[in-house]
Amino acid sequence: MIVCIGESIGLDVDECAAWVELYDALDGNSWVGHNNASAAAARTNPCAALSDWWKKTIVCSKFRDFSHITEIYLMGLDIHGVLPASFGAFKQVSGCCWRCCWGFSWCCLWCSWCCSCSRSDPCAAGLFG
Repeated sequence: MIVCIGESIGLDVDECAAWVELYDALDGNSWVGHNNASAAAARTNPCAALSDWWKKTIVCSKFRDFSHITEIYLMGLDIHGVLPASFGAFKQVSGCCWRCCWGFSWCCLWCSWCCSCSRSDPCAAGLFG
């Protein structure tokens, strides 16, 4: 069982597990931040470790008794891999942006007006294996 720590302790359990799978699938250990900072702490504490990075930011919001990941921004040439099926566990995501794998340099999906952030959405089809 995966447990999120630090500021991410209240993160929904399914979202915590999905985040760790996403981090691992996109080779999170190789992400580089400001001044060559490592993203290693983000694996189990996404709500704090990536709260203010440019190009890599996770926004968490409280909703009742839980925190939820509400925005995911993973951009940069060090983002690579395939989004896992567990990405669907992020039920509260309203915006996401990541490096694309199918020919475009960047792909931003604003769930409220463009595409939903799910495996079944044709806008995101190239991101999933």
